Amino acid sequence: MNSENNSQTYPPLEWLKHLKPRETAKILTCGMRLFSRPKVAQGGLTHETIYWRAVQGGWTSVRWVTVTEYSLGLIRLRNDVEPSIPKHVWPLPFPETRHFELTFHESEITEELGEPLFAFCSAMGEAGVILGWPLFEGEQTYPGYAWTRKAKEFYNANHQRGLPHR
Repeated sequence: MNSENNSQTYPPLEWLKHLKPRETAKILTCGMRLFSRPKVAQGGLTHETIYWRAVQGGWTSVRWVTVTEYSLGLIRLRNDVEPSIPKHVWPLPFPETRHFELTFHESEITEELGEPLFAFCSAMGEAGVILGWPLFEGEQTYPGYAWTRKAKEFYNANHQRGLPHR
């Protein structure tokens, strides 16, 4: 048998080492500290969706963020996809909320990102509230759609090389 004809193409090693959506969601969930917040009745992680039931005064609502992979090394956090939230946490239709898509470079994903992400998601559920976030300063389409500076630089540098896009 000729080994040249039987060769398989494998993804580059960097493809195997990058941060995956589920890992990202776990890191962010830890940083959000959902279980130690007085205005959070229940929260958790299902698949790549972080969710919590917010309780304040006489109302209750649900908030969520789903982690997706934009392309190799780029993580997108969004709430414009149907969330995977257990029925025992939220059995009602999902509330209308302002949608967002925020893209980060994987090196920006740390537990420390959890706190501003929680505040951002909570603000997006309230009409008229826009929370400033230094990572997106100067972005004209923030808060609905934005990329961090590092994510843009990475994309521009690597898009030319033809890295895989999922």
